[in-house]
This record gives sequence, C-alpha cells and structure tokens, in this order.
Amino acid sequence: MANPPTEVPWITVGAHRLRAEGDIAHLVYKGPLSIQQADTMFEFMLDLIAKEGDIGILVDSRGIEFPSPELRRYFAEYFRTKKPLGIAVIYGASTLIQIAASMVLRTVELIGGAKITLAMAADEASARALLATLRASKRERSAGPPWGRLGGR
Repeated sequence: MANPPTEVPWITVGAHRLRAEGDIAHLVYKGPLSIQQADTMFEFMLDLIAKEGDIGILVDSRGIEFPSPELRRYFAEYFRTKKPLGIAVIYGASTLIQIAASMVLRTVELIGGAKITLAMAADEASARALLATLRASKRERSAGPPWGRLGGR
C-alpha cells in the first residue's frame, strides 16, 4: 500500500495514535509510552493479525521519548514469550531510540526469543517502500526454493 486512504480513522491511545491500513499497523508515538498503552497497541496488532494474517508494522518514532527501564524490560519479556507480530520498520528515530530498540531485540535473541525483523528508515515514504520490500522477500523465502514449487518432479 503506497499511501493509506485518508478515510482510515486514527485510534488514540493517550497521546499516541494507531490505525489499520489494510494489513499494515501504523503507529505514531508522541511523548512517553506506558506499559498499559503498549499493551493496548499490542492487542490492536494481535486483532489485526487475527483479521489479516501476516501484518507489517510502520512506526513513526519522531515524537517518542526514550523508554523507561520498566518499559524496556516489558518489551523484552513480551517479545521473548510471544509470537513476533510482523516485520516492523521504524522511521524518524533518533540515534538513541535506534539504540534502545536494537538493545531490546538483541536481548530477546540472546535469551532465546524469536528473531524479530526490525528496520530503520529516515521518513515515512522510505519506510513504506522498505516494508514492502522486506515483506515481499519474506513471502518469497516462505514459498521455498523454486524447484520445490515446480510440482510433479
């Protein structure tokens, strides 16, 4: 989906916003994020997965504050124990936010959680393009090698 339809409504969670754009969850962070708000956003994405199957996640992090230690632990535990939500692309992230996200994901990998695909982009347009590319690559890998799809041989 190149650009979302303008009629797709935003849902507010505190100062944050999110919406479904077909099979893409688009999250916009403003200010600090609480564990309760994170829970609400995860539930939104799980509902979208139930409806759409595999989803992509676009995250506008231009307005987010550095996560608290409690929130970083919550994210690490969530991703360690739960099925990955989908491929995520964060755009507009400061270097500090990129480091925090990388630290959480690396911690999850080290303690035996799932490998989570997370990429960074400078702006929304490049994030959407990167998300489309990553999702297409994942679908291609999921289909298996070409010789396995030839059938009969």
